[in-house]
Amino acid sequence: MRNIFVSSTFQDMQAERDIIRQKVFPAINKVAACHNDHIEFIDLRWGIDTLKQSEQEASIKIMSACLNELRRSDDLMIILLGDRYGWTPDIAYLRNLQRIWDIVSIREQMSATAFEIEHGVFHGNKRALVYFRKLENIGVTDIPGFYFEQNSENRKHLEELKNRLRKNSRCKVQEYSVHFKDGTIEQDDMDAFARRLKEDLEKELAEKWEEFDQLSNFDQEQEIQWGFIQQKAEGFCARGREIDLLMSKIQSWSNGSKCKNQNVFSKNFVHFIIGSSGSGKSTMLSKLAVCLRQEGRDVLPFIGGLTMDSNDTIRVLNNIVYYIEEQLEIDHQVKFGVDEARYVTKKELGESVAQGHTSIATLNRQKLQKRLEEVAEQYVDGHSPLIVLIDALDQFYPDENRDDLVFCSPKLNGNVQFIITCTPEIKTKAVDKTILKKLKGDDQLLTIRSALKYRHKEISEEVISELLKSKGTENPL
Repeated sequence: MRNIFVSSTFQDMQAERDIIRQKVFPAINKVAACHNDHIEFIDLRWGIDTLKQSEQEASIKIMSACLNELRRSDDLMIILLGDRYGWTPDIAYLRNLQRIWDIVSIREQMSATAFEIEHGVFHGNKRALVYFRKLENIGVTDIPGFYFEQNSENRKHLEELKNRLRKNSRCKVQEYSVHFKDGTIEQDDMDAFARRLKEDLEKELAEKWEEFDQLSNFDQEQEIQWGFIQQKAEGFCARGREIDLLMSKIQSWSNGSKCKNQNVFSKNFVHFIIGSSGSGKSTMLSKLAVCLRQEGRDVLPFIGGLTMDSNDTIRVLNNIVYYIEEQLEIDHQVKFGVDEARYVTKKELGESVAQGHTSIATLNRQKLQKRLEEVAEQYVDGHSPLIVLIDALDQFYPDENRDDLVFCSPKLNGNVQFIITCTPEIKTKAVDKTILKKLKGDDQLLTIRSALKYRHKEISEEVISELLKSKGTENPL
């Protein structure tokens, strides 16, 4: 996921900000999804609580939040400049910001927008797509005064800023024209701007997307799974106690996993997280996955229904085998991918049917399970146990393979361990489980605050207090 910061003056650029949110955002993400990417435009003016503050107080609060998010954002930003220089804070405040953010600017006093650009481009060396707006029908129709800079000194500063951006090698500067009708910008002009910005973003991101496209099918699958997990985990901070308990349990598994002939169920190497829809199972599992990875654990995730390779348990079994073969650097006896998940030979099938034994599906299942047992036995040397995370078992294709947990091969030992989430409707073999209860107290508040932080938004304490009175906040979703 990429966070792209949008910098501009405020009131006069509202039409552009709206079109970015309404049209560019969904359009670019439709393309990005094909390359396992997601774009978020950071525009904190869409969600900072300034209701009880003066315009200056609000601007100062927004500016502080913007600088913080600008530093955390992607190395590409979008800059929109028209004929206004923008609100200028007092010198003392700017000096304090420069000290806090360790920025040396070319002038002592500048607008908030200019300071953002100074921080991002000239100090932070970000790349930028820069768009200068040209008003076409000045004098022909009425244009609201807030589209123009009234201060002659600020007009000079604005032109100086534009010239610096033109000369910067990391900036791609373009001009676009707009016409006014009845005091507002014509919609056709805004639609044309949206199309241009989308095309420019595609060109800028093409190199990163090409890197994904060149990966093997297996590596692409893992990128997709981990991309989902990273996105989910960023919005998580509740249920800390449950995470700590699961981390301790996994450590205890590791301590006893090297003993041979330990069945995954008899030694409880399978643990279920059970909760109703929206109770936070996926987010909790995602946070667990990130914590395990940070510890250097070997983790293989499957998010139910996310891709064609994670909606069928026989495919999960196949791909676990493939992954272990890959890690062991041995010849693959199975192939990765949806269309190649069956690997029973015609000869084997003919012999089995001739003897009146079994179907191709059953034979395939038995062969895959046997192969898993073989490679898992080898995996003990030089590898930590493989932790397979399966999210939303209830979203997998409902057949006997799912009901029997086909990936938990009967003779599989503790070299492969499982954490599985599902709804209460799924009947499981395992007695080892965590039941997710409704959120209470601090966890409710943490969930609200983390959701807001993840989306770069604020709401007032009064609204939060009202939310906490609702029974709906007992459920994270």
